[in-house]
Amino acid sequence: MVITKENKIKFRYSNPVFYHREYERQIRLNIDTLIFLRPLVPCDFKRLALLFDSFSNETLFFRYFNYNPRIKGREIKRLLQAIYQDELVLVAELSQLEQRLLIGICELVLQKDDSEAAECAITIIDTWQGKHLGIEMLKWLISLAAARDIKTLIGYYILGNLKVPAILRKSGYKYTINHYQNIIKFELFLEECE
Repeated sequence: MVITKENKIKFRYSNPVFYHREYERQIRLNIDTLIFLRPLVPCDFKRLALLFDSFSNETLFFRYFNYNPRIKGREIKRLLQAIYQDELVLVAELSQLEQRLLIGICELVLQKDDSEAAECAITIIDTWQGKHLGIEMLKWLISLAAARDIKTLIGYYILGNLKVPAILRKSGYKYTINHYQNIIKFELFLEECE
């Protein structure tokens, strides 16, 4: 799909019949492993369920600010429904021994009240944390957001999650953080590099 002025605000991902290759990216991590970032598709249901089963309780707590066994089912349903809306959901896929395993997921959600802002979230299974996958996923989200004239990425993390501030520092962009009790909101400004 060619991104034009008329369609650049929406992700045009809302028709899952069409697979959008412009959202794909292959990345090589510092451990010399190739990871394929691609859009989530409806047939990923089983792989998505395995991904959520691979998340530790701590990872789920840091992502959703509480741990409840029902989170997995609700989130899988929400993510699969999101592909029919103006939300971009990408998965990190590892090809290993003839299997295609999902090892992470990231989202970019356009804000209804501000066309120049989008909320982002990244979640990676524990065994792949600390291997620069998070920063590579953020860089790809930044690239996709910037192509749509999004100027600010926002996100939320819980106090005690030290991984998010580390990724923000490594991004190279200016950002602010605001505390709301135990929840911290960040704003990453895509036009202001440090």
